[in-house]
Amino acid sequence: MTTLRSRRVLWPDGRIAPGDLQIEGTTIGALEPPGNEPADVDYGERFITPALVDVHTHLALIALRGWDQEAASAGNVVEDLFFGFESRLTAEDVRALVRIGAYECLLQGVGLVWDHYYEAEAVAAGLRDVGLTGVVAPTLQDLAGPGRDGADAALEATVRLTDATWATDGIFAAVGPHATDTVSAELFARAVAVAQAHDLPLHLHLSQSPEERERIAVREGVTPVAWLDRIGVLGAAPLALAHAIFVPEADLRRLAEVDATLIYCPYAAYQFGFPAAPEAWETAGVAWALATDAPCSNDTINLQLELRALLANRGLPATSGVGFSRYLATGAATDAEAAWAERQARHQAQRSLVAPAAAWSRVWSIPGRVHPGLRAGTLAPGALANVAVWDLEHPALWPAHEPLRTMVSADATKGLYAMWTAGRRRGVDGALAQSLVDSDDYREAKREAADRLERLVAPLR
Repeated sequence: MTTLRSRRVLWPDGRIAPGDLQIEGTTIGALEPPGNEPADVDYGERFITPALVDVHTHLALIALRGWDQEAASAGNVVEDLFFGFESRLTAEDVRALVRIGAYECLLQGVGLVWDHYYEAEAVAAGLRDVGLTGVVAPTLQDLAGPGRDGADAALEATVRLTDATWATDGIFAAVGPHATDTVSAELFARAVAVAQAHDLPLHLHLSQSPEERERIAVREGVTPVAWLDRIGVLGAAPLALAHAIFVPEADLRRLAEVDATLIYCPYAAYQFGFPAAPEAWETAGVAWALATDAPCSNDTINLQLELRALLANRGLPATSGVGFSRYLATGAATDAEAAWAERQARHQAQRSLVAPAAAWSRVWSIPGRVHPGLRAGTLAPGALANVAVWDLEHPALWPAHEPLRTMVSADATKGLYAMWTAGRRRGVDGALAQSLVDSDDYREAKREAADRLERLVAPLR
């Protein structure tokens, strides 16, 4: 057992108080008031919290970071850019690229990722190489996409990832149907059967493009959500549903009834120019979490940056609303007042979205409870021992009068002091970035990834 002590620990009930956090193997054994005996690691006044949970990633797509996606983003970037790149990836490519993404996650305070991708066992191996924990969903496709001929192999890989030997490194499985327009009813039925047999969640993209919505409307005569309901997917297993942009209110209410969790990726959505409407999710009573999506979709894997996007999102639509457009045309004081009234109403409606406790729950407790086989995003006994330690005296965070409020809007990752995943310390306390990036393991990982990247992107130039 290893005991971490601090005078500022985030307890599961939301209190910030002194505590001894006891780690037993890969999980948290107990959180108690400080004892009389010395702790194994005493962090003093530094702030101990759960490590962040990024509930929707494609880490291997770090290969396209910084790529000019402007042309592809005008259409369907998934089909027009990603599918072509992904069709050339080998398992060795995926493992090499995932390692680099995993290093970045650790440097951003992320301890657990939900990665939905091809060559999923290579994804799991890449996470294990670096020490990042993960829920890995082998991508299932049979109608379209790079994996359309590999559904049987992907289902078999899903089952292999449920082996207990993976769990000892904090790696767990999910079932990963890609989307409603790339997966048939028959394959969805097989996916549900695997999920039920092994007590796994389903992790998929939902209504992420107008093309998907239109294809299902033409093929099935209903919305994607209504089709999933018709074929028995809703309520059959826990659901983690990414993007959910084109989902009408009636469908949102149905998703709330089956306790689905929707996933909002703000900066990726901003880059593509069509963000979802989480305020509608909130109104419908659907649980939702934040994630980063592919590293190339926003050129970072900074989940705390997505928290800051919640603050920005309150004001972004104000100047594109009807009232402000009218004011630009008329210059009338009454139209300016109407535009400001729209802004005020939006701010008031979204107060619950950006309150510190609610905001942090979307990268801690909400995504941390979706998988029935593990618990994360909390310092409660039995949860995965993924721990972040923050230096509130760092210039990026000081003076943190209310630490959680400060850490929503500040560039908090600059103050990240230490990381523990699956009960093991990663890097060197107080020199996390330098110790990881200067390590021989990282240098070798970067060398291999760079060699593979040159071959992979050459056809795209």
